[in-house]
Amino acid sequence: MSSEKRYAMRYERAELEQVYSKLVQQEKPIFALLAAVIGLVPATLFLLLLGQYFILSLIVASFVFPATCGLFARYVGRLYSPAARIPVMLVVGCAYIALGLLFQAKVIWFLAAPIPFGVAFVTSKKSLTKPELQAISEHAIKPFQLKEASGFRKALLPLLVLLALPAQAYLYFVLPDNACLTSIEQNNYASVTEKCAAGKVGSIRNWLAGNDPASGHKFGTYYLPTKEAMLIKAKAEAGDAQFQVLWWSIVDEAYRPGPDTKPFAGSDNYENDARYWRHKAALLGHRPAVEKELAIYSSLAQHVRAEAFKQQAIAFSKQLLAARIDGADELVAAANNIVSQSDIVQRYRTQLADLGSLSFDELDNLFYAVENAEFHYNIHDFNERYQNAGYYTGSIQVEIDEDKALDILKVMSVKFQNAEASYKVFKRLARSNSELAVSFLEQAAKQGDIEAAALLGKILYCQNHKVEGLTWLKKAAEQGSNIALEQQKEIGLSRNLRACG
Repeated sequence: MSSEKRYAMRYERAELEQVYSKLVQQEKPIFALLAAVIGLVPATLFLLLLGQYFILSLIVASFVFPATCGLFARYVGRLYSPAARIPVMLVVGCAYIALGLLFQAKVIWFLAAPIPFGVAFVTSKKSLTKPELQAISEHAIKPFQLKEASGFRKALLPLLVLLALPAQAYLYFVLPDNACLTSIEQNNYASVTEKCAAGKVGSIRNWLAGNDPASGHKFGTYYLPTKEAMLIKAKAEAGDAQFQVLWWSIVDEAYRPGPDTKPFAGSDNYENDARYWRHKAALLGHRPAVEKELAIYSSLAQHVRAEAFKQQAIAFSKQLLAARIDGADELVAAANNIVSQSDIVQRYRTQLADLGSLSFDELDNLFYAVENAEFHYNIHDFNERYQNAGYYTGSIQVEIDEDKALDILKVMSVKFQNAEASYKVFKRLARSNSELAVSFLEQAAKQGDIEAAALLGKILYCQNHKVEGLTWLKKAAEQGSNIALEQQKEIGLSRNLRACG
């Protein structure tokens, strides 16, 4: 049998029909078009890397860019027919023109536009074997009896699918926006908590219940609110209780976090606005608003606030208590625990009026205050629930008071047997009341003050109480007083003390 006959037998019409049927089944114009669109991403990124070299980028855009997209379409869609490759060609070519407009390319870029159209059309065609070529030729001469989409349908259907993507995006993104606004306009509060969420369904409802932090929403920012936010605010200002709660949550919870909050978070205007609506929500019995207010009061434990702020906090908490709002009793306690400067002043005055009840450290701090006009305090002194850090939290300015300083020293001397305090009392009384002064000097000496012992010895010796004076000089010298030792030697040699003269 000749080679010509074997060749003819291999490609009989039935076999060619099978080959052609397989071609038709494997061709996926829609998938090919989507693959071409995906191929635009790496192709565009590669093109952007060469953006500063116009000629090189033009060559890449004219050949590499469309070829990349065409190959994506070729291996995914298995295209063989010209009609199925037309959508790929149009999409890639239009992307080339769009990039030219975006980059503000030169005229030559647009004059070269037919090249990427042609490259995309050619590269998107799959490689055909000899049987496949003969099958296509046979079908062109005498069509096989099988179902096949027309060339018009192959070209049009992928384009319709591609155009449907932005339509789907519109339905997914734009219509929910409209649904959010519509829900607000219709006072459909339950729908607002779902339609205005850009994150998971129900996130705003959970956020309003205090279960989740504020997630995605459609309310903009504090300085740039959306139409939805402005409409909710208007309804809240008109007195709608539900929208008052929602507007507080937006202002105090949704607007507060995030990278765009620096211009306003912490400012008096914003904080006053947030507090106003938080109080509105709390008075409506909204538990998260009450808890937020409680958290704020508790956080002030380490800070001194103005008296006006504390009184406003107490008045508001009592207002909640009168309205029988859940959690109001905790808020009253927290408000009373806020420390104001008036509380510190009152503590200072109370201590001054009752020196005998104070500890040594309290007396020492009080003595420093009346001498240096600065009273130190510890927040722990006002609320024992807060840990005593072991150091003073801050200080306030007071008046210097010499009389009170003397009174404090006397208590420290007598009650706590403090030698330093006794000696300081002696120094302060030495000119005005010498007899009382000497008694405190003697007390300081008995309490172990070496300098006081030496001075007491000299004074007694000079007052002709020589034996007693020598006794104190000896004690001071034994404890290390050089002055007492020298005076002892002088008395031993001359039976006299020049210091008495």
